[in-house]
Amino acid sequence: MDELYDEYCVTLPRQQDVVERRAPVVEKWSTLLQGTNTPNLTAVASFLLSIPITNASVERVFSLMTAAWTDQRNRCSVELIKSEIQVKTNFEYSCKEFYTYALKEKALLEAARSSKKYKVKKSI
Repeated sequence: MDELYDEYCVTLPRQQDVVERRAPVVEKWSTLLQGTNTPNLTAVASFLLSIPITNASVERVFSLMTAAWTDQRNRCSVELIKSEIQVKTNFEYSCKEFYTYALKEKALLEAARSSKKYKVKKSI
């Protein structure tokens, strides 16, 4: 605790200027700790700034999962649903943009045409 207080005291001369700035909190902390040897205070700030403000992103994933895994699609694998959700959350192309992109990507087109990706179990 003494080391943390000593590090806090190092930042005291710059605090008032940083607090008065109209900037996001992350930028204020970055400016405050920049050029100082404050490993403990940096660790505390990093920990506190890593805590999400809301759980909206988690709620969105649950909403997407509920929409994807319906009674009609109950035989879908967990991997398929996971892949769909990853695409929906991380892919920002419109349909037209993706079509243009896909036409240029020969490896992607070959993989889509290939039967290697399918693992079909024949039941007798």
